[in-house]
Amino acid sequence: MRRYLRLGLLKLIRKIQRGGRAVKVYRSVADELLIHPDFSLEAYLRQHAVWEQQIYQGLNYVYANKVPVSNHLYRNEQGVFCLGSSLLEGDDPLALDQSAVFTGFHDALYLDYANAKALQGELNAVWQKYLRKKGGQCHLLRLVLVPLPQEVEIIP
Repeated sequence: MRRYLRLGLLKLIRKIQRGGRAVKVYRSVADELLIHPDFSLEAYLRQHAVWEQQIYQGLNYVYANKVPVSNHLYRNEQGVFCLGSSLLEGDDPLALDQSAVFTGFHDALYLDYANAKALQGELNAVWQKYLRKKGGQCHLLRLVLVPLPQEVEIIP
């Protein structure tokens, strides 16, 4: 809280007097703030650690409920080994008695610019559609589409 005040991102709008200490009520200085991210690896890992922990907890919850999921190591058309998760052979991922799980974590997609932009738009549209839905069990979605420089070695 102090850090945001010092940076000028919050302002004190009122104090509510109570028996002991006053309760301070703050408001952001704008309805929307765009903050340039720190792109160091350490900062990125630190910022996303809580999400990774929650993904891990969710996967453990699913596995504990005996969802027939296994690791799936395969070679794609470009010869790159990819690691993902899939249901055991013969199981239907869309069966109503199965948890709603999608784990295409580490799939390398080889797309030209037009297809990458189309995928970006489709992912955003689906995300926006379901973002507005309320109620039910919380589901965590983490899906990243990012172009890689040519010199980056693809590791599953």
